[in-house]
Amino acid sequence: MSDSDILAVQLWIGAAAIAVLAMAMAAAGWKHKYFIRGLFALVGLLALVAIFWREIMPIIPDAAGGFVASLANSRLAWFITFVCGTGTIWFIAKMRARKPELENPGNDAWEDNMPLMKIYNRKFVNETVSLDGRHFVNPVFDNVTLFYQGTGPVFMENPTYILHDGKMKSRFASRNKVITMAIKIHDNLLKAASVQTTLMTLGPEATFDAPKVERDPH
Repeated sequence: MSDSDILAVQLWIGAAAIAVLAMAMAAAGWKHKYFIRGLFALVGLLALVAIFWREIMPIIPDAAGGFVASLANSRLAWFITFVCGTGTIWFIAKMRARKPELENPGNDAWEDNMPLMKIYNRKFVNETVSLDGRHFVNPVFDNVTLFYQGTGPVFMENPTYILHDGKMKSRFASRNKVITMAIKIHDNLLKAASVQTTLMTLGPEATFDAPKVERDPH
């Protein structure tokens, strides 16, 4: 392998290391710590291979060395490396932007003038009702799961909750940890007035079972 081929391989592997480093930095802060650590470890490995390629080359088969050299001298390989790096960075940024209410809850979770979907005089029975971004007028809820993620405000005018044998069977659910913690705190306050609420904390694959929610008889 000529000196120019060796240099081309070092530059190409170095470029791949830089692309992976950019991906690792873009994904930093994710909960998948082992994935992030794996990316940084791969960066280190690629950097070492690029630096010591001249020493590594004699101990690998000639066919493998020739294949790597052909890739390093290929415009298509450089283009694919660039596209994979930038594409992955864009995808990670897009995925992180999809859940700002979970990572940075606060007053900027939605615009104050956010338009709401108005729902008039509707009765909901044995179903899951999404609350985010909706304005309910004279709704009737009968054994439903009120599902709220905190992605938009919700308003209710004159709501009615159907009781069965004097018991409330509707319940509240959310996958937003901030909301579920706030409801737990609220529940502790309500217990002082002998009122109990039921909270469902849902995982990504959770189903909506129907636990009973009833008033404390004491």
